[in-house]
Amino acid sequence: MCCIFLQAASPSHANAQKLFIFHYTCLQMKMQILSVLHSLSVSGKIFLKLK
Repeated sequence: MCCIFLQAASPSHANAQKLFIFHYTCLQMKMQILSVLHSLSVSGKIFLKLK
């Protein structure tokens, strides 16, 4: 309970946490997009080899 109160009391900490979460989700999305592109390129190469 006191942890929540402390976080509410210090806005800078809350902002830092929000920024961290925002950057983390951005990073997650970038990694997902990169992995999707990578798998697409890999399957494309396999497809070209099969042709």
